[in-house]
Amino acid sequence: MIVPFISIIIGIFLTIYTVDSITLNCTMPVPNTCNFYTDCLEKKFHCGNKGYPLGIGLKYCEKFSENAHLFSSSGKEWLSKTKLCLQDSLVPIYENDSITCSEIKDEALSSHANCYVSNGICLLPSSDWVALFETIDFRDFFGTLPFVKFFEVL
Repeated sequence: MIVPFISIIIGIFLTIYTVDSITLNCTMPVPNTCNFYTDCLEKKFHCGNKGYPLGIGLKYCEKFSENAHLFSSSGKEWLSKTKLCLQDSLVPIYENDSITCSEIKDEALSSHANCYVSNGICLLPSSDWVALFETIDFRDFFGTLPFVKFFEVL
């Protein structure tokens, strides 16, 4: 009689802990990770490979993580802060249950320039700018307002 009761209590505890962990991860992105895009945005909104969560957010988070060795120490710090800023700016989008994939892309891209500038892109050495341009495929952004804003940052 006690064993089934303990099993139920453990099951409830694990269910509550798991739900809280997911909620915590999706409302507080973890620094130096990219899982927010897959585990939170894509899982909730299902925008697909061409949508912002996978097609831009995850793609560039992973590309910058893979290319971090190309950046100086200040560039690596900028990358870390900027990746977190971009994910943090998506938390209100994640919390919006009525937003469309198109609106997610527009809202997300509109946060890029602020995250770049507020984390010190203008202070990076020229070698980091070279690494930045080697990492970004500008065809992904051509024709979008944030693409124009990116060059305003320059």
